[in-house]
Amino acid sequence: MQAEAAALDMVTSIAPSPQARPVRRSRHRNPAWSWKPIVMPQPRQIAQQMFPNMLMALTALAILYFSPYIPLGLPLWAPLLMAPMLILAYVSDRDVHPMWSRAGLVNLVTVGVFFPMVIVRQSTLRVPFVEWGNGTLLMPVVATLSVVVVLGVLAGGSAFLAEEDPEYAGIVFLPAALLVPFFAGATEITSLSTALMVLAAIYVVSSLLTVIASVLPGAFPTLVAPLALALEFLVLPMAENTPIFPVGAGVSAKLLFFVLLFVSVGLTIAVPMLAVWMRQVHRLVVGGNRTSVSAVPA
Repeated sequence: MQAEAAALDMVTSIAPSPQARPVRRSRHRNPAWSWKPIVMPQPRQIAQQMFPNMLMALTALAILYFSPYIPLGLPLWAPLLMAPMLILAYVSDRDVHPMWSRAGLVNLVTVGVFFPMVIVRQSTLRVPFVEWGNGTLLMPVVATLSVVVVLGVLAGGSAFLAEEDPEYAGIVFLPAALLVPFFAGATEITSLSTALMVLAAIYVVSSLLTVIASVLPGAFPTLVAPLALALEFLVLPMAENTPIFPVGAGVSAKLLFFVLLFVSVGLTIAVPMLAVWMRQVHRLVVGGNRTSVSAVPA
């Protein structure tokens, strides 16, 4: 009896084990989107970052100033506009100034191919000549598709050239994207002087945005190009004689405008992601080649 009582006391003295509390897993934030204190670069670094786009802006202003003095009114503005970027892309050291060579190549295609094409497209969409029923829709469609193709090539080239720094791919592509709202919806042909002034202003703004993107931490530079394009759509309607949407145009002209607008906005957002994808593919290819080389017996 005493043994049974002792055993009973031992059983009843054991306290029930507390229930295990569920472990709360803390959500890990993406370090790329973690904010860090901004460190301002040195004035020399700022000048180096602004140099390619500022060179393009100064070239456009110089051509605008000296165009009345060109003999016989020869159309020399196109080769003169491309010459500084061609020299910059050729002489820039990719190890010391990698952004110069990238910006030089993209700007070369932008001012040499894309810029004239958007102006030619604008001349084919004059109101009221373009509509479905009068047989004048072929050239506007061809011009719009050509602009879309070149815009896609610029986006792909920007992503490829900036695959090591994908957060800056949108900044490299930004000047071409900013040209679209100025010329896509205008219903009157823009003069050469106005077009050069617009080009110079776009490259000045792009040079400032390059500096802003360079001081932002992590992946925040990827937001600069889409926000700049969105801000342009807010600012331009407030300016006089700067319509974005084709006011008074027919259905076909409006449809072509929205196609070009959708492509430019979509590519501006997608270029950094495309650069990340290209970097991953490049690393997989390089890693696979190294593995195959190391597997070959000596």
